[in-house]
This record gives sequence, structure tokens and C-alpha cells, in this order.
Amino acid sequence: MCAMRQLSELNKQGMRACAEKDWNNAEFLLTQALNQGIAIGSNVLEAKLRNNIGIMYTLSGRHQEAHVHFSSALDKLTTKIGKKGKFYHVLCDNIQKNTLRINTK
Repeated sequence: MCAMRQLSELNKQGMRACAEKDWNNAEFLLTQALNQGIAIGSNVLEAKLRNNIGIMYTLSGRHQEAHVHFSSALDKLTTKIGKKGKFYHVLCDNIQKNTLRINTK
């Protein structure tokens, strides 16, 4: 199986585990996908994977860890394409909402 197809499958399985609230499996699968994405060397791909991990951590109540991944995703994205596009705004929104969750604890 080619690297991108394997990465895509890990991401899908990880998000499926997230939807099923199987947090340990979701974390494992999404981290495996992230490691493969980092090896490929695409900042945008890494940003998307980190966003998914951030979503998983948010849904599981691990807001500090989510913040780390959302922030890293934003850094990777802006390094590659700057502060433009829909995904940039999605990441900014995820960071803002997650920060509110952290501050209300």
C-alpha cells in the first residue's frame, strides 16, 4: 500500500474511533497517521492531521493537549500558505473555542 493511502486509512480509522469515543484507539491511529505525514514532509498535510488530533483531544476533554496540536497546525499552515483560506479560519476558530474551554475550567 502506498504511503498516502496508508496514511489516509489510518486517519479515517482514527476519526471513526473518535466518533465511537474510543479515545485510546483514536489517539494511537491518528498519531500513527501524523508520524507518517511528518515523514512525507508536507506542512499542510501535517496541519490537517494535527487539527484532527486536536478535535479528538477536545472531544475527549483533553483541552491542553488539543491546544498544542491546534497551535502547531496553525504554525505549519501559515508557514506554507500564510494567513488565508478556509482551513486557516477553521484552525483559528478551533483555537478560540478551545481556549474558552480551558479558561472556563
